[in-house]
Amino acid sequence: MKKHPVVIEPSTRNEQILNDVKTLAHDILDTVDEAIYIVDLITYEVIFANRVHKELFGETLGQPCWKKLQTGQTGPCSFCTNSSLLNKKNEPTGVHHSLYKNTLTNSWYQCCDRAMKWHDGRMVAVKTSVDVSHLKETSLELNTLLLANKQKKQDIIQYIEGKRRQMSYDLHDEMGQIGTAIKLNIDFLRNSLRSKGPLCDESLRDLSLLVERLRESTKSLAKGLNPRGFITLLTIPEMLQGQLDEWAARSPNKAVTLECSEALPVPSIEIKETIYRICQEALTNVTKHSSASEVHINFSTHLNQNPTFKESPMVELRVSDNGIGFPESINANSLGLNIMRDRVELLGGNITLARSAQGGVEIRAEIPYAGEIEGNTCG
Repeated sequence: MKKHPVVIEPSTRNEQILNDVKTLAHDILDTVDEAIYIVDLITYEVIFANRVHKELFGETLGQPCWKKLQTGQTGPCSFCTNSSLLNKKNEPTGVHHSLYKNTLTNSWYQCCDRAMKWHDGRMVAVKTSVDVSHLKETSLELNTLLLANKQKKQDIIQYIEGKRRQMSYDLHDEMGQIGTAIKLNIDFLRNSLRSKGPLCDESLRDLSLLVERLRESTKSLAKGLNPRGFITLLTIPEMLQGQLDEWAARSPNKAVTLECSEALPVPSIEIKETIYRICQEALTNVTKHSSASEVHINFSTHLNQNPTFKESPMVELRVSDNGIGFPESINANSLGLNIMRDRVELLGGNITLARSAQGGVEIRAEIPYAGEIEGNTCG
């Protein structure tokens, strides 16, 4: 008898091909060592789960994911990305990420979700969950250490400021009284020795001038040690100009310039004091190390351009000179520079040291506004 070939209908052939592809896809996904599952975007029903997912959560097919994969849920999870996976035209919007803690396994997962069209025409979400518990625990430990380190830095700076304030009060009280006593004795001697000749009068005048210089120097030192008492009353340009004037009086051979361009109100007193201290330290370094003949200070306020600081408005201070740069005798990680860096970082900013356009050093500090804003303006 003649045998006729078996004819397979196209619909049956296509169905078999589809089943073969599904089986192959399941086998491939079962080899992945991370949990992968697929849910209906509308009903949240789990329609596929790979081997790792089943080992972690048991049988979940046909059940809403939020009911089987978390405890105590009465609806979709707060971190679920399903609503973001399609646009208004019902088109996939790409991969979306979320980080969550699973209440069944007590582990942290990084979830990567993406929408796609399923073989039956409906839209589904393919979800891959990577266990990141170890990374999360390490991150929490690191954050704890960073917070402790930040607190230590803050304690050190507060200790330094407390010592400086105490020294300021001691200078004011002790040296002020000593200076006053010397002046009174000079006045007494001037009246008692009126007939001793011009040489004696000249010596007494010199002593009076020296005592006056001592009193002014003491007042200046006390002010530098505890600036908060007077900088509150000044705008930042006035504060910086005062620092420059005092420094220029002690460094007559150096040209100094100040440029201020502000569009925002004065920041908090903490930021103001930090700006004062940075300028103070920078000018001290110029005197001690730079051999510079020109110093330029630029202060500005602007909206942030650096993505690190998000949308915060910023204050920026730049102190530059035309000196020799950092010589080998000064360590870029010296105590003064480290304290300056700590002050800025505690306020959420950053500080950089680089070669200036004039060939010397430029110190640039950028600090985001924080806390209350005072009512007066920068200019």
